[in-house]
Amino acid sequence: MTLKPTRRYFLAAAAIAALLAFAGCGGDTDGDAASTIDVIPTSTPAPGVDAETDTGEATVEDPTTDTQSGDDATSTGGAQPEEPTVEPTPQIGPTDPFVVNAGLAKTMNLGATFEVGPDEDWGEELVAADYPDIAAQGFTAVRIPIKFSAWAEAEAPYAIDETFLASVDEAVELSLDAGLAVIIDLHHYDEIFEDPEAHGDRLAGMWLNIAERYKALPTDTVSFEVLNEPNQALTPEFWNPILGQTVEAIRTVDPNRTLIVGPTEWYAVAQLENFALPDDDNLILTFHYYEPFRFTHQGAGWLPGTDEWLGTTFSPDDEAAATIDADFATVAEWANERNLPVFLGEFGVITNADPQSRLAWLRFIREAADIQGFSWAVWDWTSFNFGLRDPDTKAWNDDALSALVAP
Repeated sequence: MTLKPTRRYFLAAAAIAALLAFAGCGGDTDGDAASTIDVIPTSTPAPGVDAETDTGEATVEDPTTDTQSGDDATSTGGAQPEEPTVEPTPQIGPTDPFVVNAGLAKTMNLGATFEVGPDEDWGEELVAADYPDIAAQGFTAVRIPIKFSAWAEAEAPYAIDETFLASVDEAVELSLDAGLAVIIDLHHYDEIFEDPEAHGDRLAGMWLNIAERYKALPTDTVSFEVLNEPNQALTPEFWNPILGQTVEAIRTVDPNRTLIVGPTEWYAVAQLENFALPDDDNLILTFHYYEPFRFTHQGAGWLPGTDEWLGTTFSPDDEAAATIDADFATVAEWANERNLPVFLGEFGVITNADPQSRLAWLRFIREAADIQGFSWAVWDWTSFNFGLRDPDTKAWNDDALSALVAP
């Protein structure tokens, strides 16, 4: 009798392969110096970044350096033996996207707080204690969806509101302090979805400003996602060249940052065949997955007709499970042919769903990603619709955490 490999077998094999790959990979830190262009400064540098010198090079502050004057700092008498220290050096040279992607292994989406414009309030605010709390649950990274377009000027140089950027700076800094890798995700640029020809230059211009602000942050733990879920009128005909233009703009400021890119129709698997990658060797491919949609979005109040889906369930034995495996295999094959790491940037299921079905789906998706060697980001941390943490009590859903990040 021939024994067929089980799903558990593939999970174990994937875990071992990931460990071996991570141990054997390393970024090349001897790359060429960054090329520069004239960028009109729109704000002060990000936390940990000194103001630019006359040479235009940004430096990273050493947090261990004592800059205060005083007897202890300046005295030359009574030399004391120095204890050996090892100071971490942020990676600011070229990075291996596979190594960066390994750091995104278990990512939490930080929805709501930065997804809004000046006149919007979704009632969900991050506080300093949230970042170490997320890390304590076993997550390795955060994806921060940010509606930069609502805070940027309409005309060149597309300056972004300084007060808003300062709040983003704080979120990035607190995430890194908590030991979390960070994805800065340009989210909800609704105007480009309606009129891509009129907004391609603005997307590239906003990224010039964003990249300039954050270019001195470590490249091994901070990555940029160029545009979340291109959709509607932003078809491949427009998205492919606009993406290429935007990547070129970012590279004039930050040649070493890993960039996260994906296809049209809300990062759909089916659109990979129409997706043209930019000419760049430091990319991560992303896609989003909410299938079967009538299960994950049953009773979604913002989508008419979804109340009719209430009661839809999911089981690993369903035909839908085979579709999930096939879709993930399609992504893996496409990426492997192009030597790209893959980041499943969003997946989640609404809390209206049957609790046991919800847990089964979350576990199945996570296992499917693990089998293929994808990093992933669950949606999301504390929303009323999809959250893993109760927005009122601040209590985590332990069963959901077990399905996602438990050993």
